[in-house]
Amino acid sequence: MRVFLLTLHVLAAVFVIGPLVYFPMNGLRGIRTGDVDAVRSAARQTFLYSLLSLLVFGLGAAVIAASTKITFGTAWLTISMTLYVVAFAITLALLVPALRHAVTLMEASHTDLEKDETEVRTRSKLDSVRGRAAASAGVVALLFVVITILMVVKPFGPS
Repeated sequence: MRVFLLTLHVLAAVFVIGPLVYFPMNGLRGIRTGDVDAVRSAARQTFLYSLLSLLVFGLGAAVIAASTKITFGTAWLTISMTLYVVAFAITLALLVPALRHAVTLMEASHTDLEKDETEVRTRSKLDSVRGRAAASAGVVALLFVVITILMVVKPFGPS
């Protein structure tokens, strides 16, 4: 049963975490090129895959529960789970709202009649939001890289 759960966990990680890291980059490209639909789609997909990542977490917890070698107290697992919670929180609290705010700003700039002054302010706000989204996406990607390394190397205790 443990091998089956581990296989599901790895497959879910590949097919859920991969897109979770990819879609924000798509949104950043959309902000840069002015493609509102791409940013809207990226915000929606990032939110969806962040929720689906709970499945990966749950399957990982099931693998631990089915294992005789490792426990929830194993150091590399505790660190990995903590990093996942941080990545999940950053995604939902910073990244998705930043992408959604970018959509709002981009839509407002398309409907504004006073283009000159308003466009400069909107562009400045959009650059700020893009920076926030880029930083959040980068940190989340880095956290998942560290989690992957911890899962493969299994330092600090039994594997």
